[in-house]
Amino acid sequence: MLGDRLKLLRSTLHKSQDEIANYLGMSRSSYSHIENNRNQPDIDTIIKLSKYYGVSADYLLGTNPENNSDKFDINKYIEKINLKKFIDDNINKGIYYGSGPITDEQKKQLEIALKMIFYEHYKGDDK
Repeated sequence: MLGDRLKLLRSTLHKSQDEIANYLGMSRSSYSHIENNRNQPDIDTIIKLSKYYGVSADYLLGTNPENNSDKFDINKYIEKINLKKFIDDNINKGIYYGSGPITDEQKKQLEIALKMIFYEHYKGDDK
């Protein structure tokens, strides 16, 4: 259950296992064992993951029936303000900073940051 939720969150943000493992200060294989439910993380790791993804530890552990993994869908929060259209109309057409356009990698990072900001803002609206 925990591993499935971590995979869902990681894939939603288009992150690699390496990126998450680096954030946690562990090897990719150690993190992979957590995602594949072979190992259980310690409480400090659960707290770091919940902060990183902006979800509760209850959600990660599956102890809150109001926060089931099948209910987590970042796109439903994005649709409320039509963030996809905003991203397509603005980020994908090109953004300039200083003397030149931002890179494709910076565009991806900006898109992820906007999605997480709007998710945090709107996540309480469906209660």
